[in-house]
Amino acid sequence: DHGVLVLAETRTGYPTQSMRLGQLPVGRSHVLLTIDSDKVTLRINRDDQKTFSREFSEIIAWPLTIGDNLPKNNLNGNFLLERVALYTGALSDQEVEQVLLGFQEVEERAGELKPIVARVELLAASSIPLPEDIIPYRRGLVVNEYRIIELKQGEIKEPVILVAHWAILNGETLPSAERTKGKVYELRLDTFDNRPELEGERLSMESENLLLPMYYDLDV
Repeated sequence: DHGVLVLAETRTGYPTQSMRLGQLPVGRSHVLLTIDSDKVTLRINRDDQKTFSREFSEIIAWPLTIGDNLPKNNLNGNFLLERVALYTGALSDQEVEQVLLGFQEVEERAGELKPIVARVELLAASSIPLPEDIIPYRRGLVVNEYRIIELKQGEIKEPVILVAHWAILNGETLPSAERTKGKVYELRLDTFDNRPELEGERLSMESENLLLPMYYDLDV
């Protein structure tokens, strides 16, 4: 909620217990959350651990829902979750350190890859599906066709490319999903093949030029 991480627990016959755990820094972060019988502990990146008391004495039901269990008017801001892992018990200090080191290595590798920055003209846009049209998916990408006008950083050999943009997140259509044919945009891109985490995501594509190279829009 406005960049604040919120944990909400709902139980039949009881009001929802909401806990504001803290402000997330801008950009990518690693969040480690432990829900125990009487407390919640949180670590963001390598910051000191914070502890919060819990109203409910035990955890008796799943599923865990992320971003969907609060009223829509409280869900302000867009976010993406990657490399989510669930553990049935609290991690030891050594295990926590291994997890954090793994995230640090991923970030260091990602930092070595500079995004491609290009000014492009939209040639053709795919139709944006309604959130209810992609159920059971809660998020989806659309693929548009662009002509390269100016390459500011990186290398693209082809004059025309396909770009996948996020159009739906958490069951809501993004305002940025609508694109205007003939308009020029500046995009930060990575090759789609460099993003294995996108495998299995809902992808809407209407372009007939399926052999064009495809890129991923890094900005939500």
